Amino acid sequence: MGNRLQGSIDLPLCEQGKLEALNLLSTMERFGFDRIVSSPYQRALQTARIYTEHLDVPLEIHAGLRELDHGDWEGQKIEDLLDADDSGYQQWLADATSIEIPNGSETMQMAQQRVVQAVVEIANIYRNEKILVVLHKHIKALLYCRLKDVDISRFGKQIDESVAPVEVTFTQLCRLSGNLVSC
Repeated sequence: MGNRLQGSIDLPLCEQGKLEALNLLSTMERFGFDRIVSSPYQRALQTARIYTEHLDVPLEIHAGLRELDHGDWEGQKIEDLLDADDSGYQQWLADATSIEIPNGSETMQMAQQRVVQAVVEIANIYRNEKILVVLHKHIKALLYCRLKDVDISRFGKQIDESVAPVEVTFTQLCRLSGNLVSC
């Protein structure tokens, strides 16, 4: 499904994704992760398994890390969605609060709360461990918004196409959690 909006469509990792994961193995070693927690979707799990096998660390799955349900947009070519004036996709990327995902299962605010709650829960369960969380680009952008105090309306500017890990500092985690993590 290259260049298609996958969302909650549970497809396996593509060859390019496998190569990207393999190319990051030396970077992953330098981080010194103790555990990996992944979205339940196949493409994320396969990425996480590449890392866990190489790093010899445990792998956990957390449903809260799953990607957004993109409703009617799922499976469509991103280029087509951007070109179609009536799709709403381009408007959504420009201001994610100006339009709901057509037939999506949750609002952007609900999805952001879900991923924030998942990360806080993971931090509480695996205290004193360095965790790699494997998730998807749109749910990651919502997490970035919260970490950087960026309004959800600017979500599109937070989308990161790279698969490289991003470190969340202890200070960010404390702010994210509202002190639900012992800070």
